Amino acid sequence: MMMKGMIPDIDDKKPQFSVNVKIINFWILIAHIAYFIVGTILIYTMKLTTDGDLTIIESTMMWATLLGVHAFGYFFYYYIDSIEGVIKGLIVHIAFYAAIIGWLIYAYTKVQEGIFYPLYPMILWGILIAFHSFISIKWDDILKGALGTIERQFAGLDKYELRAKAKRLFFWQWSLMAHIAIYAVGLVLIGITMAIESVNIALLIHPAMGWGIAIAIHSSFYIINLKNIQGFWKGTFAIHLATYISVGIYLIILNAMIGGYPFSAIALVGWGIGLGIHYILAYVR
Repeated sequence: MMMKGMIPDIDDKKPQFSVNVKIINFWILIAHIAYFIVGTILIYTMKLTTDGDLTIIESTMMWATLLGVHAFGYFFYYYIDSIEGVIKGLIVHIAFYAAIIGWLIYAYTKVQEGIFYPLYPMILWGILIAFHSFISIKWDDILKGALGTIERQFAGLDKYELRAKAKRLFFWQWSLMAHIAIYAVGLVLIGITMAIESVNIALLIHPAMGWGIAIAIHSSFYIINLKNIQGFWKGTFAIHLATYISVGIYLIILNAMIGGYPFSAIALVGWGIGLGIHYILAYVR
């Protein structure tokens, strides 16, 4: 009711949904606090109070830092009204990034051996932060574009439902673009590491294809929202098809590299039968 009083023309569904999400996030925070308390007690009692065990102390401090950021994020997002929600989400995201990367750097300084591994999450997660920042700055324009796409498909829906569908569409669109960017940079970093460690660069095909399967599945979720694919069987068929194609490519490449028995053809034919049955359930029946 308070939200509706602040914004008189808002639909009844939005304040109700916002209250439900707030309650869920509150109990997630309470659960996190409870786990922290119980976990800390168990860690110290099972270790039986070994004085001066810096590793246990540091682990507890790291978890406490993340819990602190979690609590900050909850209260900052729900109780600071002077900042837009998208900007608050970005600030909370950056806070988690800084906390985790800071602890990773600290952990590396303890050993200072091998490759500076915190660099990988710093760069890859940093790309996600960059996308999040761009979306937060261009929020209105991005939402307007997604809303236009949705309105052409759902002229009869009310304003709240249109916005909800538009938000889902641009979430999958921009998360997919960020995923692809992280994928490309991640493969470059893996390749550089393999070269430094004198690992056969041909083995890069495995993380490339394995991660590529995840990209394909992610793409299927975007297509489901873009094309408004409705129903359980049709939605799961889109995911199934993306998985079949991406895994099939991987199997064919593996078969070509290994040679010998054509296991990829047998696997794809057998799986194709299941995919065909799925298609019948989705579109023929």
